[in-house]
Amino acid sequence: MQTIKLHLNFSLRQKYTIHLGNVGWLSFKSKRFADDFLRQYKSLLTDNVRYLISYHSEINSLHKNFYLDLDFETSLKIKKQLHNFDNRLEYVFCEFSKGNANSMVFSNIDYCFACLIDSLNLLFDYAKRYKNYSLKNQSRSKIKILYNLEKLFDEDKHSLKINFDYRNNSIPLKIVKSKTA
Repeated sequence: MQTIKLHLNFSLRQKYTIHLGNVGWLSFKSKRFADDFLRQYKSLLTDNVRYLISYHSEINSLHKNFYLDLDFETSLKIKKQLHNFDNRLEYVFCEFSKGNANSMVFSNIDYCFACLIDSLNLLFDYAKRYKNYSLKNQSRSKIKILYNLEKLFDEDKHSLKINFDYRNNSIPLKIVKSKTA
């Protein structure tokens, strides 16, 4: 079984920190709270990666069902986006150096969302241009679902920082703003 690898850092000031990508850093005074938070965060990420994989197979199926209707260029672009998804999905589960590992996991998950949405937009644009209403309706509904899933994922990431658990446990923590260049 593949697992998402997030890292916990320990600073000289006796604080445990977790890098949350572009969102910033979280600081904990107790290693137990930090480990509990990390476990819940991994659970949230794993759930959303499972959704992405499920939608990837649906989009791939939709692409194959209408393969003979699509022109060569559109089909090639869709294949490229689906292939990019597969490549980036592998990076979600890779081991990176501790300095930027968590950031790489988050950016690859965001890229996976973008690949799926781009491939659906290609299908939708083609269907709209050539008046293929079945493909148009199916792709439009999947686009809306993916946008809502991405929005919910972002909300869960931010609410988890505040509530500690997206299953309603709450533990106080201190949010440290990231330093941006």
